[in-house]
Amino acid sequence: QTVVDAVASRKRDWEALVDRFDVVALPARAEYDKEFRPLKGEQMPRGFFGKDAHERPGGQGWFWVLHAAAINIGETVHASDFQEYSMPANTGYRGRHGRSRCLDEDRYVTDMATLWRRTLESAAHLAIEDVVTFPFGMGAFLRNLHQLDPRYQDVAAMRALKLRVAQGLFEAMEKVCVGRQPPLQVHLCLVDGGPEARMNHNVFVEAAAEVAKRTPGLAQVLRFHRNCDALELAHGLASAGGSGGNAAATTTDSSIRKVGLLNGANNKLLGNHWFSNGARNAIDENLHRRSGAMCLGSLLVNQSTAPLQRNHRELITNVELLGGKCAELLPFPVPAPGASFSTT
Repeated sequence: QTVVDAVASRKRDWEALVDRFDVVALPARAEYDKEFRPLKGEQMPRGFFGKDAHERPGGQGWFWVLHAAAINIGETVHASDFQEYSMPANTGYRGRHGRSRCLDEDRYVTDMATLWRRTLESAAHLAIEDVVTFPFGMGAFLRNLHQLDPRYQDVAAMRALKLRVAQGLFEAMEKVCVGRQPPLQVHLCLVDGGPEARMNHNVFVEAAAEVAKRTPGLAQVLRFHRNCDALELAHGLASAGGSGGNAAATTTDSSIRKVGLLNGANNKLLGNHWFSNGARNAIDENLHRRSGAMCLGSLLVNQSTAPLQRNHRELITNVELLGGKCAELLPFPVPAPGASFSTT
């Protein structure tokens, strides 16, 4: 079965621009800090992306934004991906679990692990040296899962699910980052403020400790940042050269580090409705609101300000129309039967 046949045969959201394992890399720079105060003077990046052909891509203050669409199985009771990642009710069961669909946890965890790996492989393909990430897909997209699958009303069950998702990141790092030359370092931003954020914080720390027992080299390519703004960290790394954000370090062009920032993108519109009044606390929208370059890049790739019917090659077409390139990261993911996969 060819990739095109497989894409055509599966149930597809025809408004989706970014498919399940697609990663869209666009250049960006920060223009506002975490308090939405304009960056001024020396804080602002210098020059324009690609201005000097002999300079390392982007120049000081510029970095790559890696847009990937997390799996939405619990944002609302109408979560867009729950049907695909759930199993029919077990009618032979007399309790409440027999009356509704239940999450296919193995399939969901497998595809989330593939997403972690694809983002790191994309960063490696771009020769990025520092990747800034966060608990990708573990906030709003899981918040109301308990309303769709009552098993996750149990806090222990939700924690166990999140722990498995977190393990997927560090297992991906084992394959992509550990032992790589030049090194690819992952900066993980965790927040410790409220039950949900604290649970995410703890499962990542616990998962990292477990994986590090069998792969000690993980500690050399992983940095935790508590209560740190991801965009501000990416700006600091891209601006301060090879010191990993030390402002006292040299800032000559030869020392500029290539930085990537993971964004949990909306699969229908990069940045979603960053230009409207809604989504005041959404990561995707607020990253865009703090970067004009990010807004412009996403708008050009979207070729739209509202969801519309797409074909399965539309992302490729839009990127190439803008002078960009599309790379196939082989081998293709091998998801469970019926799961989604990408052509790009």
